[in-house]
Amino acid sequence: MRSELLLYIIIASLFGYFLLGYVKKSEGEGDKSVFGHKASIRADAKLHHKDSIGQIILDFTATPQEEQADIWKRSPLHQEFMDLFPDFAAKRDFVQDRIIGENFQQQLLERINAVEYDFFSGNITQREAKEKLDLL
Repeated sequence: MRSELLLYIIIASLFGYFLLGYVKKSEGEGDKSVFGHKASIRADAKLHHKDSIGQIILDFTATPQEEQADIWKRSPLHQEFMDLFPDFAAKRDFVQDRIIGENFQQQLLERINAVEYDFFSGNITQREAKEKLDLL
């Protein structure tokens, strides 16, 4: 009786294993996306450096402009930037001090100024302001 139960469990486990593998392959998001994500994290890490006082900075000087927004979204500095929300002056200082790359800095500063004006004039809510700052 025990050997039959053990046999059923083994067969069911193998069936589940192969079924799960088939589903992952059919969705097309198997191991490739995992390895691609790890590769992007490694590539992004090369752009992060510490400055003279030990703060992490993001250097976009050698990065193509079309890749900069995606790297910014994956960066730990992005969340730190978003946490500064109501203080727009601190956001501007953060961008000027912690991001290297004139074009990206300029885009981000323009976005901050536009959102600040809309937020304090009452045209957008706090949630909408955060969403606009998050999109780039």
